[in-house]
Amino acid sequence: MVAHIELRNVYKTFQSKENSVEALKDISLVINQKDFYGIIGMSGAGK
Repeated sequence: MVAHIELRNVYKTFQSKENSVEALKDISLVINQKDFYGIIGMSGAGK
């Protein structure tokens, strides 16, 4: 099956004056044709 979306080794850090938060750390994901996924975060899924 052919991947429509592929993410490899994704990192995301949010920085504030007081601290930093690693939201994503070395995340890899493959979404194939006709697959359906939902992404839900701490504040919900309305991204």
